[in-house]
Amino acid sequence: MIGLLQVTHVCLALVCADFNPLLYSSLSQVLLSRFTETSSPVTVLELFLELMTHGQCHSVNNGTISTRDYDAKHWALSQSRVKG
Repeated sequence: MIGLLQVTHVCLALVCADFNPLLYSSLSQVLLSRFTETSSPVTVLELFLELMTHGQCHSVNNGTISTRDYDAKHWALSQSRVKG
């Protein structure tokens, strides 16, 4: 936390091929939380790579994020105005 004493703003940019706002919102919160805890971009990258390679990542404060919990098709259908 010593390195963050002079930091006033932090920005995180995710560029994704798919549209899954729930997943990337949760992931952004976890990554920013990890950065404020450790003040190291290396630990943020490790967490991101863990999610992308294993499909889930573990965070002490935010629990576990799994890509299986955020199905993009399910989100798209739940937001659709067309009802069957």
